[in-house]
Amino acid sequence: MKIIQISDLHITKDSTLRQYSQKISCLIETINKEIPQGAQLLILICGDLIDKGDPSGYQVAGEVLNAIEDGLLNYTVEFEFTPGNHEINENLASKLEEFGTFLEKIKKSPAISNSSVLVKEYEGINFVIINTCFLFNKEYGEVDIPKIEETLKTLNGPIVWFAHHTLFSRYGGDGSAIRNSHALIECIISRNSIAYIHGHTHGYSDITIGKKCKVVGVGPLFKKLEDVNNQFNILTISGTQLIRIDNFGYRADTNSFVKQTLYENQKTNYFEGSSLINLYGEAVTNVKASNVVNNFHFELSCSLNNFQKEVESEFCREIELAKLWIDDTLPDEMYYNHAQFMNKGEKNGIDYIIEELSRKSTSSRAIIPLINMLDVVNSGDRYLPSLDVIQFGFDDDTKARLRLTVYMRALEVNHFLKINISEMYHLINTVCDNFRSVQWLDINIVAFRAQYKERFGCFMKARIDAVSPHKMTAIVMKKDIDNLISMLEEKKSLSETVVNADGINSLASALLETVDDGKYEYYTRELIEESKRLVRSYEALIGSRKRTSIHTEIERIEREIIDILDKIVVLLKIIKERE
Repeated sequence: MKIIQISDLHITKDSTLRQYSQKISCLIETINKEIPQGAQLLILICGDLIDKGDPSGYQVAGEVLNAIEDGLLNYTVEFEFTPGNHEINENLASKLEEFGTFLEKIKKSPAISNSSVLVKEYEGINFVIINTCFLFNKEYGEVDIPKIEETLKTLNGPIVWFAHHTLFSRYGGDGSAIRNSHALIECIISRNSIAYIHGHTHGYSDITIGKKCKVVGVGPLFKKLEDVNNQFNILTISGTQLIRIDNFGYRADTNSFVKQTLYENQKTNYFEGSSLINLYGEAVTNVKASNVVNNFHFELSCSLNNFQKEVESEFCREIELAKLWIDDTLPDEMYYNHAQFMNKGEKNGIDYIIEELSRKSTSSRAIIPLINMLDVVNSGDRYLPSLDVIQFGFDDDTKARLRLTVYMRALEVNHFLKINISEMYHLINTVCDNFRSVQWLDINIVAFRAQYKERFGCFMKARIDAVSPHKMTAIVMKKDIDNLISMLEEKKSLSETVVNADGINSLASALLETVDDGKYEYYTRELIEESKRLVRSYEALIGSRKRTSIHTEIERIEREIIDILDKIVVLLKIIKERE
């Protein structure tokens, strides 16, 4: 998501569109240069569109905004507004009435002038628009804390705060700040806040609230101020993270906006929090936005009780799947499970953990290694667990705080991370059954590489691959179309982690056997040719998987396989309808 941050135009009754046309053209040219065409742009106008409450400025303000929008026709453009102190007209009973009328005219949607707080959602992010002028005071800003607190109760997910006034005074007597900002800051810190975007202070300061919420100010777009260039900002948000803040200051001598990067996020791979569900959602959203995240860190710190409640309420299906992964007996429907690697020889992995922590609560040897060098060397591209090391430990002899660190060579976050967390849930419960003193958990999951996949088989076997070539021939000869369709649709839905083409090869061979001296009596030529093409695509996928582990390089072949499977299913249905 790209946000264009503009503030403090201060358009007067004497202003004309012509006097601003040069800077408008430069602004449009800069956006076209910096942002790929076709992108969605959210333009935030941070107040003070007009000057000194004079409504005659709204005519030209509308012309300016239309000119900007007309210059960005190759983008999807949305505007959002918040009032500044210069929108206040003290000659009216409702001092922001004209501002509201202006917004309703150009946006045809609810205006912040009629409320102290308004929420809009863009790309899964809640934009909380705050009217810091709701008390109609020109000297300072103030926010409606009760209304904000009430609004926050209805929101889930990340938040960008958007207002006119800043949170902090810069000097004694500075009236640019919100008077009750302390209470607002507490609200910001209490939620997953990405940024607080504002105008009015006529510049940027590098301030972070809480762990990651950046305070982002901007100078005036048009108003002339001593020692402050006319300017605007472009903010880049990916997933739920603020990635960059670029400021563009105007230079009259070159008639251009000059770029300066004010902030660049160096921790896009790091996720921490106290709510498992919120943290999981943030991690999935951001890995999906990036496709691949290297050196992935997931740190959860919460009470044992809250962890158990969240897993049990949100990961019900995964809790049952996780039992299969840590079952001492390998289930028939799986290629392998983690218990095979955790419980080698006579020693059960979790039993060893309990023995070691009972012997020495602060031991650094309470680990379960799932692989050794021989496993790695002999693995090829098959059956090497991504979950490599699990370590437990206590801070001290009170055994109140249990630490769990997991290292993974690779991680899929949309499906498999939930299973991994559910495995940890089972293991933690077993440890806590033996150490009743545990009250708090610190869980740290580290992965060399994390990826997001819409479909992921989680190493479950497809039925078609369990069918022998002889039995597949029998199914084909009996013309059991429903069975074939069922197996192919399951194969497609699993999106297998292990590439197994045994069933597909058997099917193609069985179909080919039905051709008698070049004649296609029941199964069509097109169906048989598509089955051959499917075999070739699986061969290409297996070859690609041997060369690389990066998902983006094999996506094309995976999509091709899905398309062919769909086509074969359609062709089988046509044959069945012919009967």
